[in-house]
Amino acid sequence: MLAQTLDDLEVIVVDDGSSDETVAVIEAIDDTRLRLLRRTASGVSTARNAGIDVSRGRYVSFLDGDDHARARWLETLVQIARRRRAAVVCAGIEWQDRDGISSVRTPERQRTGSSTLFLSGSYLVERDMLVAVGGFDETLGYSENFELGLRLQAACQEQGRQVVSTDDALVVTDRTLSGGSKPFRLAAIERVLTVHEPYFRRDRSRHATWLGVAAVEAARLGRHRQSASYALRSMRLDPRDPRAWVRLTIAAIPPLARRRWESETDPADMTRPM
Repeated sequence: MLAQTLDDLEVIVVDDGSSDETVAVIEAIDDTRLRLLRRTASGVSTARNAGIDVSRGRYVSFLDGDDHARARWLETLVQIARRRRAAVVCAGIEWQDRDGISSVRTPERQRTGSSTLFLSGSYLVERDMLVAVGGFDETLGYSENFELGLRLQAACQEQGRQVVSTDDALVVTDRTLSGGSKPFRLAAIERVLTVHEPYFRRDRSRHATWLGVAAVEAARLGRHRQSASYALRSMRLDPRDPRAWVRLTIAAIPPLARRRWESETDPADMTRPM
């Protein structure tokens, strides 16, 4: 982060009750751009909101512990925001998987006409806009970026502000550090589906995708009947998507679901065959 080509920045490290050497490493660095905020463990969304509260810049972006930002990350996003007078700028992101294969995910075209991607490191937003929409939903420990993105897009539409994008992959994420069965993931997905029902009602394909995510997570928790129900709803919403049929088939056979989905790093990556 401190090697960014953009000099005018502040780096806020929120230590959310870590048990590693984070604090010692940060305190050993002598750089006025760096600030350490220590908190008891309270979750990713609460930690990010704490960072937003003490931030002073015009723009805000976020990195997780498994992200590596390329040197021109912030300079590129800020230049685009200023040139296009945009409230939100989205960029591509490179994923490094357990098998050593890298893949690039780029912003996806939305019904609004904008192309967006809301993952850690893939977007920059005006701080005032971020505060106006209420920051992150602190009940979420998963899908928090996507959920925030829905509210940011709605606010930009209401205010006539732009959401713009670049396909450049400016951040690399090590996805080998994610994965496993985590109950809070399914709860977060179900909350997003419920709270943003009007959005999903307008976009059947996206609704089907997130029902598919719920199907995967339910199966990973051993809730196979619930998994099959979500997979069936997903297929009915988007029957032309072959992945929906594959998910339904897998969900209907619990031993196959356990074998196939327990090894997935993150079921929110619905760009790959399921």
